[in-house]
Amino acid sequence: AQGYRGHAAAQGDGGHAEVHGKEAIATSIGIEGKAKGEISDWLILAEWEYTDKWRIKSVKTAFVDGEKIKADTWYMLIGGKFVEVGQDDNE
Repeated sequence: AQGYRGHAAAQGDGGHAEVHGKEAIATSIGIEGKAKGEISDWLILAEWEYTDKWRIKSVKTAFVDGEKIKADTWYMLIGGKFVEVGQDDNE
């Protein structure tokens, strides 16, 4: 998604969401999902765990401020925290 307040959503195993634009939202809620955005965007990620079946462990949001959460950087939710990953990383 591009543009002012654009939104991108991905679901399903390994889904990726990427946004470009001010105050945009990238949401990836599938297993091993990844998201990235630019300064002033928001990321929403889900973390899953497998016990007897796949279950959501946590869902979190983060603001891309350029310091704590970097712009143009892929993130996954691992251990309840936003962790930098490569585009092809699976943790």
